Amino acid sequence: MPMQLHPSKSLYPWGIALGALLCGQPAIASTVSSASNLPNTSFESQSSPDVPQLAQRLRIESDSPTRFVPILGPIPRQRPEVYSPELLDRLESGFFLGGDFGIQNAEGIFAGLRAGYRDGEGRSIVFTGRGGEFLAGADVTYTQAAFSGDRNGEGRRVGYRLSANFNNTRDDAFLSDGDDDDVREVFLPVGDEQEPWVNRLGFETQVVVPISSNTVVMPGLSYEKIRIQNRAFTDNLFPVDEEGNRLSASNDGKDDLVLLSLFALQDNVNRDEYGFPISGNVFQFGTEQSIPIGTSSLDFNRLSAGYVQYLPVNLFGFAEGPRTLVFGLQGGTILGDVPGYEAFNLGGFNSARGYGQGDVGTASSFIQARLEYRFPIAVTPGGFFEEMRGSLGVQYVTDFDSASDVIGRPSEVRNEPGDGFGFSVGLHFLDLDVPIVDTLRITAGVNDRGDFRAYFAIGPAF
Repeated sequence: MPMQLHPSKSLYPWGIALGALLCGQPAIASTVSSASNLPNTSFESQSSPDVPQLAQRLRIESDSPTRFVPILGPIPRQRPEVYSPELLDRLESGFFLGGDFGIQNAEGIFAGLRAGYRDGEGRSIVFTGRGGEFLAGADVTYTQAAFSGDRNGEGRRVGYRLSANFNNTRDDAFLSDGDDDDVREVFLPVGDEQEPWVNRLGFETQVVVPISSNTVVMPGLSYEKIRIQNRAFTDNLFPVDEEGNRLSASNDGKDDLVLLSLFALQDNVNRDEYGFPISGNVFQFGTEQSIPIGTSSLDFNRLSAGYVQYLPVNLFGFAEGPRTLVFGLQGGTILGDVPGYEAFNLGGFNSARGYGQGDVGTASSFIQARLEYRFPIAVTPGGFFEEMRGSLGVQYVTDFDSASDVIGRPSEVRNEPGDGFGFSVGLHFLDLDVPIVDTLRITAGVNDRGDFRAYFAIGPAF
């Protein structure tokens, strides 16, 4: 997620990757690296030639290499590790390190560390730990990357991922924009203006099956024990808020969530040397079926889909470079009863800009569209940056009046609007003369209520 800045808040919701200092791609930016940008930054040790190469090299990176870039937004994000033959040829064995830090609305001030080992065949084990003002979490993941193979399918390999995790933080579904006079803040029934925390403990497994060089399908299974509490480590449980609205599906504040999932992702995008899409399209579809177990007996099916088209068009520009019109459409619906922490959170950088994450609403159905034009502004070889590009965009999202279908009606209780427009203007600085940081993006967003937010991120825009 990008760094967000809201000047009227005492606690600014923003986040920026440690990669700004250590690596070439963001750990938590809203956009991820392109297929052509394989992290290869390394620190060479002064070991003797007899020391194995693995012990002589430490790469600083913030995300795993992959040739598939997912659609970002309210729909569940998927990022399969799939290597093309070109990526596989460039893959090096060794340890790697990355991290992130920042401030987000739900998580407050936080920092994280990511460390792991990857071999030359795409097998990796990674530990991630994060902590902060409203956040405590850790994840251990083992991955065997999939191989997409060549045009004839030679060298294709199925991949998989196994992970165990816990994550304790506040949830955007139960938070409100305190600067909006039309929105109410609702707390837990313990006083002191305490917001609900959603504490998750579980595991996940996913198989990545390359159908072709540009298409993968991903069946998966996950289980989480979910507790609604007032901080990270406590025995206090809260099934309802201070007004009696339900926060969990069960009556005791504890839910068991088992999901069978199937996602498909097709990436037909052509990218320039900086990793920015300039033509083509990407399509994503997913279905997740909960299996009723335990006291909560959650039974719902979450359907989601997204499509983005990149069109080279010569509308206007002020220098040599690509001119691209971006059209994106996303939608989703949930069949059955779903708690707020599993519903669609609308608003934010990857939805309607100018709104905070989830400030448009928490819903069981939605559709959103965006139109953006990206254009060159200046080319300055040998300067502080090689190129500067701009972007103009408009976004719209609506919940189709489905907020009342969510358990506890968190969006209606907080009087959130349910639909909204966002408008954005951005500057992209490419090939910066800064160690390891190659691209900086600055975006200003204004919504239809007049609220302003600024977003900062590192790496190419999706």
